[in-house]
Amino acid sequence: MTTELVIWSPACGQYLYCPPDDITWIGRKLLSASQDRHLHRGIVCAGVRYVAHRWELFNRDTDREIYLARRMPGMPPSAKFARSAAQLVLPAATPRLEPYPVPLDEGEWLVAIGAWSVLLFVGVPLRDDDLPSKSGRHAQPAPPADNDQEESRPGESTLKADGDLPLADAVSRVRAYFDRHRLVQMAMAYYYQDYIRNKVAAQEVTMLEVAVALNLTNQTTIADYKKELQKLIWNQPSRHQRELPEFLINSCLIDYSVLNRALQLALANERTGKTTVARQRLEYRPQKP
Repeated sequence: MTTELVIWSPACGQYLYCPPDDITWIGRKLLSASQDRHLHRGIVCAGVRYVAHRWELFNRDTDREIYLARRMPGMPPSAKFARSAAQLVLPAATPRLEPYPVPLDEGEWLVAIGAWSVLLFVGVPLRDDDLPSKSGRHAQPAPPADNDQEESRPGESTLKADGDLPLADAVSRVRAYFDRHRLVQMAMAYYYQDYIRNKVAAQEVTMLEVAVALNLTNQTTIADYKKELQKLIWNQPSRHQRELPEFLINSCLIDYSVLNRALQLALANERTGKTTVARQRLEYRPQKP
C-alpha cells in the first residue's frame, strides 16, 4: 500500500495530494502562489516523487539549497524555523547533476527554499488546526495541481500555474498534429532532448543543428514548428516558449521513445550522406570543442 503524501502551501493556503505515479514539483506556484518570479518552475526546481516504495525529496534547482526539518507541534510553517531547526540541507544542483535525494520517513516535515516554505505530511493525518489559510478558514483539499502547467483564475485553486491556461483540448490537438506529422514530433524531441533526459539546467539544441541532423527544410523550420504548437496549445503563436517543453513532456507528447526515433533518423541521415548535403545546403559549420 502506497504511503500518502500531502503538501501544505502556506502561501496558497491550501494543501495538495501528491500522486505516487508522477513528480510533484515544489516550484514557484506552490511556494509563493506564483508571486516570486525569481523562483523556478517545474523541471528545474525541487520536487517529491515515489520511488522504490518510499517518498523522496530531490533538488534540481541550481540556485537554492533545501532546508529540511522535522516539524514539532506548534512550530510555525515558516522558512525561518526550517533553517534554524534543519536536520538536513540538500545542496543546490549542479548543471550536470542533482544531489542525492533524501528519503522521507513518516511524519511532518518543514521544507524551506529561499524565503518560502511548505509542509509535507508523509503517511500521517493532516493536522491543520494551527495552519492559517489565506481566506481565514481551515484549508480544504485542492484538486491535484498540474505541476506548474496552469495559472489560477478568479475562483479557482491558487495551485494552478503561471501563464495562460492551455486550451481544453490542447493535448488531443497536438497529438493529432503529431500523428499527421511524425517528423515534427521527432524534431521537437531532438530539440528538447536535454529536457527529456531530465538534465539539470537543460538547454535546447540549436535550431540549425536539428535542421542538419534531421534534414529539415531550413534553419527556421524549428521556429515555425514551435509557433504552430503554441497556437494549438494556447492559441498564441509566440508567448509560451518557456512553457512549451514542459507541456509536451508532461503531457507525454514527446518522450524517450520519440527521442530514440529521432536519434536513429539522424544516424541514418549520416550514413546515407543526407547530413553532409544538409550541412552544405544550410552552410552549417560545427563549432570545434
